[in-house]
Amino acid sequence: MFLKNIFKSKRPIIKGQETNNPFNYKLERGLDCDEIPNTYGEFGKSPTNPIPVNGGTGELIYLNSLKDKNNQSIIYHRLTTTPIQGLDEYVDIYEVVSIDGKLWDILYFHMYHPRNSNKLPNGYEWLNYDKIWSHSPVGLGLNIFHPDFPDNMNEPLKQFQGLLNLASVYEKHINGKSFIRPQEHLEKLIHLNNRDNIIGPLANSISNKYPISYFINLLQSYDNDTRSFALVCLELNKENLTENNLASICKFAFSNNDWKLNEIIIELVNFFDNENTVQSIFNPLAEYLDKHDAKGLMYVLKVAEKDFINGLSYKLIPFLWKLTKHNNASDELIEKCNLISEEILLTMD
Repeated sequence: MFLKNIFKSKRPIIKGQETNNPFNYKLERGLDCDEIPNTYGEFGKSPTNPIPVNGGTGELIYLNSLKDKNNQSIIYHRLTTTPIQGLDEYVDIYEVVSIDGKLWDILYFHMYHPRNSNKLPNGYEWLNYDKIWSHSPVGLGLNIFHPDFPDNMNEPLKQFQGLLNLASVYEKHINGKSFIRPQEHLEKLIHLNNRDNIIGPLANSISNKYPISYFINLLQSYDNDTRSFALVCLELNKENLTENNLASICKFAFSNNDWKLNEIIIELVNFFDNENTVQSIFNPLAEYLDKHDAKGLMYVLKVAEKDFINGLSYKLIPFLWKLTKHNNASDELIEKCNLISEEILLTMD
């Protein structure tokens, strides 16, 4: 450990910006530090304690110098930026993954400093110092958001890095590997500050790459944003859903109280219900409630209850829940719809 600390202390000062860059004045008047004073949270892994670096190229140089504890280099892209109270300028947010796919992480940078930090975030080590490459912004990553990350980066790397690109090195590392984010990590992306521009493209990218079971498991989250994201991905990949998948989703619908999510589930049911059986039953019930109170409909539900449970089963659940939200639904009707849904679920267990 002592020898490692000596090595770190002798690591040279690294700057990312050219001396004639007009942006330099902001950097030169920034704090010369390894960690920004009066910040809080885990260094580099919290937006309130970002890594101080020398400009945008300083971010790339810093990332290119990292490896994980298992001696694996990293691939990276920039997700977005976010304002942080107490810091004058925005913080850049990067997603990283080790080339073996075992480490997924989010790192935060503040690029308004005269040099790069010599401090490491927890879980990382420095690559061996090289007089040329340790000062180069050319690496296995991008300073823009790449929806397919870490896949399909060959062309973006060539466009970003020009003739001196590492696309061939990237291909060597990525070839034959399947990268799937741990669910805990994906949830962090879903909750990033200033995330609106990345969530849609991310859903479009992973909906057809990740297994259906991945998104069904995400539905178990206690968080509405995560559940919404999972259902959007399932809707985008609805052609590959099975009846069992749909049954699990409808089971989830009954225990959920988010109207927007239920609307997506109804779209999925309609996609599977080629004969429009559920709609042919639900539409007259809804039309009746539009014109009458719930008394007559209560009688219809009591008569049809066994048929609903034994016949249509789970597909009716999101529609029954929708019925309970009707303006003319009485407490008795709501209770009856819930009881039928519960009985349907008992037949599924």
